[in-house]
Amino acid sequence: MPDDGLVATADYWDTYVERHMVDGTNTNRAEWLAHPTVQEYHSSARGGRSIESWVAETALGGRRASRGVGIGAGTSSLEIGLVAADVIGHVDLLDVSAGALEVATRTAAELGIANRVTTVEGDAHEFDLGSERYDIASCMGSLHHVGDLDRLLGATADALTPDGVLVAYEYVGPDRFAAGPVEKELARRLYRSLNVALRSPHPELPLPDAEAVIAADPTEAIHSSEILGALARHFDDVVLVHHGGALAYTLWWGLNHDALFETREGVEFVDLLLRFDRALTSDGTIDDYFVTILASSPRHDAPGTA
Repeated sequence: MPDDGLVATADYWDTYVERHMVDGTNTNRAEWLAHPTVQEYHSSARGGRSIESWVAETALGGRRASRGVGIGAGTSSLEIGLVAADVIGHVDLLDVSAGALEVATRTAAELGIANRVTTVEGDAHEFDLGSERYDIASCMGSLHHVGDLDRLLGATADALTPDGVLVAYEYVGPDRFAAGPVEKELARRLYRSLNVALRSPHPELPLPDAEAVIAADPTEAIHSSEILGALARHFDDVVLVHHGGALAYTLWWGLNHDALFETREGVEFVDLLLRFDRALTSDGTIDDYFVTILASSPRHDAPGTA
């Protein structure tokens, strides 16, 4: 491991996987993406398709990818699922967390595809991705952990075949989760008006502190607000599926997460919150925090490329 920051990151995610993702499924109710209603809304934005179907049908257009790479792949449910469905022939999984890669390896073995999955532990910036080696690269929630976006995306563009694609699901909101003024004010007012059964014990909405975010994982949302700009420098075509999330994600920090899963009022509130969020995002009142990304036509002459 090249530095203390990445040691801390690896430790954080090893512990997170052990607590919440031992079977590859995220059971952490404090993570808004774990809620089934949120998942339904995300699927709806992709035309009612799962992320696996969207990658197979839209990103790859029905063609079989010979080889893929998962960058910051974590437990790799998407990548392994695509190999199991024979959408991808072989996948290389790269991540800083040994614990996450252990789950990925176990899942591949259980599915009988261990010989079609390779795992490599280490710093994403240091991986030699090669030249025109991959038909598809995936970054599922990993780009917002990248310190040098141009370096990594330049290497990724070089590693893709001319018709290769990068697919990603990303948080592209403010760095270190520092919510914008509009969504912060709206979330605070909503929080004060909520039934106490749906709130945390705090009288005011608790929001993440940048220093606490860095202390937990020094790479967390380090340059998240710059992701879309960096992608545009390295790919000629970038298509986004918009998931909004600015209001919902900001408010989520202060909610009673068990109530959102276990009570009728909680489930109904999540649906209402997402409706508010979608309306406010659609009319431009707040920005997208979360997007699904399809980047194609990789460039080899952009900043950060060799």
